Amino acid sequence: MSISESIKNQLGIKLTVKEFYKNCKVKKVNWWLSYCHSYPDFYWARLRTFSNGRVNVLFQDEDKTYGFDNERFAGYFISEDEFIEHNENFDEEDREFIETPKNFVISLPNWADRETKTFKYIGKY
Repeated sequence: MSISESIKNQLGIKLTVKEFYKNCKVKKVNWWLSYCHSYPDFYWARLRTFSNGRVNVLFQDEDKTYGFDNERFAGYFISEDEFIEHNENFDEEDREFIETPKNFVISLPNWADRETKTFKYIGKY
């Protein structure tokens, strides 16, 4: 992060999309499932962590990407919209909660590189 970006961030000034993604690569991708939607109508959110520590969030039916300073703030944002993280801790209780049949394999969406028309930098949430 450049000095000017760091100062903007500390002062709560919104970063531009160009500043947000400058000199970074995707480091990790996490998928989240809405528990307001049940089998077979899953509704997804994607959280991507970048090499600069910043994170973006994209919801399945939105054409807007949200930018955050770190995973914690992005996680707060997603979970407030009634999502649960689909990770190695996703268990039978979670599957029952979204009414998924026992033997059904949940496949992750295929939109890891999906671009959006708008970007909203939130920073801290």
